[in-house]
Amino acid sequence: MRSASIPVPQASSGFSATTRTGPGGTFSLTGAPSGTVSLRADTGDLTTGLRSATTQVTIADGQTQIAAEIDFPPGFRLSGRVTRLGSPVGGAIVGAASPAATGNLAARTDDNGGYQLDGLLQGTYSLSVNVPNGSTVRRSVDVSEDTTYDVEVPASRVAGTVVEAGTQKPLSDAAVQLQGVRRGPGLVSTDGSGHFAIEDLDPQSYHMTVTKPAYQTDNRDVTASDDSELHIELKPGDGIQLVVHDGIYGMALSNVMVRVGDPTGLTVFAGGVSLDSDGLGVIPSLKPGTYQVRVSSGGYATTTLPSVAVPAPPLQVSLTPGGTLLIQVGPTTLALNTSGQLIAAGLPVGAQGGQRVRLASPSQEVDHVAPGHYTLAVDGGVSRDFDVREGAATTVALP
Repeated sequence: MRSASIPVPQASSGFSATTRTGPGGTFSLTGAPSGTVSLRADTGDLTTGLRSATTQVTIADGQTQIAAEIDFPPGFRLSGRVTRLGSPVGGAIVGAASPAATGNLAARTDDNGGYQLDGLLQGTYSLSVNVPNGSTVRRSVDVSEDTTYDVEVPASRVAGTVVEAGTQKPLSDAAVQLQGVRRGPGLVSTDGSGHFAIEDLDPQSYHMTVTKPAYQTDNRDVTASDDSELHIELKPGDGIQLVVHDGIYGMALSNVMVRVGDPTGLTVFAGGVSLDSDGLGVIPSLKPGTYQVRVSSGGYATTTLPSVAVPAPPLQVSLTPGGTLLIQVGPTTLALNTSGQLIAAGLPVGAQGGQRVRLASPSQEVDHVAPGHYTLAVDGGVSRDFDVREGAATTVALP
């Protein structure tokens, strides 16, 4: 008998017990009932490979001791590499299962995508590959000798067609953006037939935004897969015209970043808006309603328009450099190893939950803060109220 790390006996009566093997692979279990008892031994780990072996013993009425052996037959080796788009996939869990096997076998792929499973009996195995942060790929493998079997994980995608609601006319040049893409571009445009495809994605959920001038923005959660084909209908809608100038010198800006949120806090548009020589641009169409609009540009303080009704007249926006916030962090706050958040009119300042400042050093500087009254809310510490003036530096001292 080969040594096993955890023998597990089970019986129809519900009896269950576990133990670890001692020197020479010996083990001892007590309390088993009479009748047929199934024993299973598990050995190894996901790095070296998991193996299982089983056997059964029959205990007669009144019998107090019985010997059992759980043997791991040498079997065959199944090995190979797991890749995606030709690159190795490390950390994937590869498992093999078969009614003819002595148990399920599993191993984790190394940095080169390699895996190795030992002790397989002859038969057909269901091979599963669980990719990190992804779905499970399944293959069928016949094993009658030592076998090499490579697995190419399909690259997931989000693809589909964008059409006009009602007429079903394909819409070209619609912008399709996925949030959270880690490789490659997460922003594409539809072609002349309204089709788009974002390739080489992890098979997981993404938030997708589809925009086109003169149409309402479409927001949805999608899951990347190897057979993705979405059908997206955009409804005609009103855009928001935007006129942006430098608030000090009066010159028109050429482009800005805009984020539009609905009353629930959901971002319905986020991206760049190009402006003409007069500073005029268009935020893509939105459903009728009330929105918060944030406008920013490099070197300027972000301006927030808290309540913009759509349809709306052109929005006149003046951006200025703003002021500077100097934060002096004392020993009491430093000991908290915490952070703070800028609050204005009861709401966090900035997009995506508000601008946070890590209070991990004696001094912090925050540039381009719009003029106004603020609170620096310190997590677990003392908060401070302060005012920021255009072109001036404001110092806030924390204990």
